[in-house]
Amino acid sequence: MTVIGLGPGEPSFCSAKNLTLIEEHEFRYVRTTRHPSSCLLGPDVVSFDYIYESSDSFEEVYRTIVIELIAEAKKKAEEAKKKAEEADLRIKELEEEIKRLKIQALEDELKSIKHSQNNEEITRGIFPVKPLKPTGAGDAFMGSLIGALLKNYDLQKAIEIGSAAAAIVVTKVGCAPAMPDLDEVLDFMKNNNINKGEK
Repeated sequence: MTVIGLGPGEPSFCSAKNLTLIEEHEFRYVRTTRHPSSCLLGPDVVSFDYIYESSDSFEEVYRTIVIELIAEAKKKAEEAKKKAEEADLRIKELEEEIKRLKIQALEDELKSIKHSQNNEEITRGIFPVKPLKPTGAGDAFMGSLIGALLKNYDLQKAIEIGSAAAAIVVTKVGCAPAMPDLDEVLDFMKNNNINKGEK
């Protein structure tokens, strides 16, 4: 809350600093609109003329205005807090919805992993898991697929290894730290069944 003086009379007497302060504040209050410079506060200014006109002394005027301003400031603060809480809640809801949509897209994408070689289509399913996050699966799949081929696994087995790596990654926090090594992937494959995939 900022309290300023409008000057001794006409609007031209109001300082540039005070004009800037007026522009910076959304909610504006004036002791009386009878002041020649009250027009500078805009059409939405709240006037305390009713206090000015009903009080017996300036001391009473200012005391009552201070009480009113404090009450109004508390009210505005509560309103701002409520709006901020509603905005935070909406952001969280949107984040959860985005996460859900990403996970759904990932599940749809990984329903069937296909690869064509010499006009032969190779179809492999996925290892069904409950994803913790939607990221890292693509990197895990491609990295493990290439690594398996370099270790002389045939293409079909390499695809299964890539699928297993992708399944592992989406169940862990982080991306790079969640990447499994080959031993972990092979152990996972021993204890989990790959589905048939979809044509």
